[in-house]
Amino acid sequence: MDIFKLTKISLSFLILICLAAFLGCSGNNGEEKPIKGNFEEWGLDGKTEMQIKQDYLDAFIKPDFVEATIEDVWIEKFYGIYNLDNYKDSTLYSWDMHMIVYGDGFDRVAVIMGSSFDKDDTPWEETVYRWDETIYTDIFAPPVEQIFCYNNGNRILVWKKGIFYTLQEVLYSPTTPLLHRIDVRQIASYHAGLSMEQERQIKQIIVDSINEYLSNIYPDMHLRTINCIKFDRFYGIYAGQAVVLLYTDAWDYNWTITIAGESFSLPYPLEIWVWNEEGEAYSLEYAYEEDLLTDDDIKTIAYIHRTRKVIPPGYIGGK
Repeated sequence: MDIFKLTKISLSFLILICLAAFLGCSGNNGEEKPIKGNFEEWGLDGKTEMQIKQDYLDAFIKPDFVEATIEDVWIEKFYGIYNLDNYKDSTLYSWDMHMIVYGDGFDRVAVIMGSSFDKDDTPWEETVYRWDETIYTDIFAPPVEQIFCYNNGNRILVWKKGIFYTLQEVLYSPTTPLLHRIDVRQIASYHAGLSMEQERQIKQIIVDSINEYLSNIYPDMHLRTINCIKFDRFYGIYAGQAVVLLYTDAWDYNWTITIAGESFSLPYPLEIWVWNEEGEAYSLEYAYEEDLLTDDDIKTIAYIHRTRKVIPPGYIGGK
């Protein structure tokens, strides 16, 4: 990145780097996340995949179609596996609160299932929320309030030990939430079109920047991992550039930025960043000022930000 771009990057990115050092927080190729394929690269082994398909067949298909077999069901979209391993080498988020959610040792697998008997192609929406008054002291913070849009009758489900749960059920289970809120936001990013490879590369860019900075100041400090970076929201790809909302936990006040006549309220410790295919990062303001994002792009991003809608690629439900 040249010096001119570097001077344009928001100061808060440097704050994020310094914060990571203080807390001891220990990649975009355009590929879609795996669909109806082999998910082992992303941690889902063949045996578990078959078990998920069998459990879905027994719970949702067999009661109405007794002749159905496991060949009639598949994982339409895979949204990741969630457990304590996702937080190793990271103290950016409290380890204790993740022990409360994931301490039972069982994986949670987020998927959209498909079957030969699906007939409903009607777009629809579901609101997923968990909001508490004690935002900053609640051990399950940050809060979630999002609207997931779907192109058909199949919705995101979370599988654990043979049972499927909706996103709302995993947040408001009778005892302990089955998914941490941060992970629900990660699932939302995948649903909005972020591929797992894009996520991995974007996180790697951040981690490389942190490690380069720290190695110059603390030569003996061990290198960081991508587990210290979590996405809050994904706004889509615009001319090869991924627009994301990052949770940095760097400050506790609100602010509003205005770009192209659109206001972006950031009530949490959040900031919107833009990442391109060359591995460069810059603020939303800089991307617009340098004509890397158009007025229409900003309006679309502002609509997603304002409505909290999680809109998948190809969504036909309208705005």
